Amino acid sequence: MIRIIVILMLSWSVARADATEEARKYFDAGRQAYDAGQYLPAISSFEEAFKLSPRASITFALAQSYRRQYSIDRDDTKLLRAGELYRKYLLDVKQGERRDEAARYLGEIEPLLLKIEEARKGGAGRAVAPIAQPTQLMVSSQIKGARGSIDGGPLSEVPVVADVKPGPHKVRVEAEGYFTIDLEATAVESRLIVAEAKLVEKPGELALKAVAGAEIIVDGKPMGRAPLGKPLSLPAGKHYVAVVRRGHAGWSRELTLARGEARALDATLVRTTQRKVAYGVFVGAGALVLASGITGIVNLKARSDASDLETKIAGGMGTVDDLAEHNRLAGKASDFATATQVLFAGALAVGAAGALLYYLDLPRAADSSGTIVPTVVPGGGGAAYITRF
Repeated sequence: MIRIIVILMLSWSVARADATEEARKYFDAGRQAYDAGQYLPAISSFEEAFKLSPRASITFALAQSYRRQYSIDRDDTKLLRAGELYRKYLLDVKQGERRDEAARYLGEIEPLLLKIEEARKGGAGRAVAPIAQPTQLMVSSQIKGARGSIDGGPLSEVPVVADVKPGPHKVRVEAEGYFTIDLEATAVESRLIVAEAKLVEKPGELALKAVAGAEIIVDGKPMGRAPLGKPLSLPAGKHYVAVVRRGHAGWSRELTLARGEARALDATLVRTTQRKVAYGVFVGAGALVLASGITGIVNLKARSDASDLETKIAGGMGTVDDLAEHNRLAGKASDFATATQVLFAGALAVGAAGALLYYLDLPRAADSSGTIVPTVVPGGGGAAYITRF
């Protein structure tokens, strides 16, 4: 038994939600018709919404529509209905909202209502029935300026209202910057049926050209690396686009894309000063390696010549001059060996500093902030502050 009650409650909740959504659809369509000065379709839409959800806001909108239509066709029945609805609104809304307006409008039409009721000889106490409803379709959309058609007719600005025969009908709705919608609506005898087209906006397209491997970021979200296989599909509106790559100053733009707009941008990345310095340090390290190679060769040549003289002196064939030359070459070899060691160690230190500069040159947006980089030199170390400009 409890299970049956739960199922019934859930079914009632779903049905109530469906009725509320249907009432919203008719109310929105009525508001569109009212704003367009089409008061008869507005009345029909609001009446349908009122049947589904007799809220005070719908009561007021319905009263307004009847009053406006009376000013056009002078149909007494419409003014009587407007008066009845204003009174209901004042009973339902005790304060605030649009109570003052309802009271003012009712006061304005009260003398006319009295004359009409007197002319009808005592009909004041009887409820006024809603106007007879023809079989109609109304095409509505949430997009202002959308155009719609029924059964292939000419496109007109929504809301589009037409008298039709009961049964299915083809509806088309389109708007600039939105995908066109084709749908089918079924007309019902003596009712206004609203065909609501919920248009979906077309995204903008951004074709971004950048150096291979650069990371592309849109609104803080990574979108992939260049080159991209196809343009980026982005919602219409403002976007912040950034392109970053290690060793290059970041590129960024703020842009606004219209619905369905196609835009192409070329993101030119400029190599950072830090990267240029790193390459210069690598060149310096290479020069030190080359210099250490030269001093090494000189060292080996001096050692070889000194060894030959040493052999000659040891065999008893050397002279005083040979001994002096041997000592000179030995000293030269020792000096150049030391120079080779110092130059090679310096090359390693400079190369390490260049590697740090290279690998710490991380991708980021262009700014004036700097990077602190450790440095190594023969016999010590320190730090360097590198900034981009």
